[in-house]
Amino acid sequence: MFSVGGRSHIASRIAWELHPDGGKIPRGIQVLHTCDNPPCCNFAHLFLGTVADNMRDRDLKGRRAPARGERHGQAKLTDAQIAEIRELYIPGERGRPPAEHSQRALARRFGVSQAQVGRVLRGESR
Repeated sequence: MFSVGGRSHIASRIAWELHPDGGKIPRGIQVLHTCDNPPCCNFAHLFLGTVADNMRDRDLKGRRAPARGERHGQAKLTDAQIAEIRELYIPGERGRPPAEHSQRALARRFGVSQAQVGRVLRGESR
C-alpha cells in the first residue's frame, strides 16, 4: 500500500489499472497474485477474481490460515495447561493475587512469559 494526497492505494490494483493490458477493475473484483506475494506489482503475476476465486486459489495452493492453539507448531502451552492457568489464577485484593497465583508465578511454573499468561487470562491466546 502507499498513500497519495492522504488516500491509501493498493499497489497491485494501481499496477493492474496502469498496465496497457489491464484497465479499470470492476466493483467487487480483486487483484489476485499467482506468486502469492501481496506486495508484488508484476503484471505477469496478477489476475482478476472474486473473493470466492481468491479463497479457491488459496485452498488449491494449501495456504490456509495457520493452525491455532496447541496444533500450532510453535505452541508452548497445551489446551489443558491453558485451562489450568485460568483455573489457578486468583486475582487478589486491589488487583494483586497471592504470590503463588500471580501471573509471574504461573509464567515461571509453565515456562512462558508473564505477558503470555496475561494473554491467556484475557482470552487472547488459546
